[in-house]
Amino acid sequence: MTEDDLCYLTATEALRFFKSRKLKPSDLLAALKARAGRVNPKLNVFADQYWDEAESMARAADARYAKRGARFRPLEGIPLAVKDAQRVKGKRTTHGSLVH
Repeated sequence: MTEDDLCYLTATEALRFFKSRKLKPSDLLAALKARAGRVNPKLNVFADQYWDEAESMARAADARYAKRGARFRPLEGIPLAVKDAQRVKGKRTTHGSLVH
């Protein structure tokens, strides 16, 4: 599976691959980070990016999926983007405005 293929996995597919140990959350995140690095300069999709935080969380998810018999949260290891209009504790919300 190519890096671009990983970027088009559904959450259901990714979770199945995580549980079967065919894919690690950190590998999925790395593919998405690389793609964001290629497209964001042209499209300006992301107001803010929190890769260090996401990578830390992905590594923690890797460790949980590596444990036999572990229980997982419903979206364990699935990266997500949050629209800048939604408030997230500890993060700035600009609503896309340059004034903020």
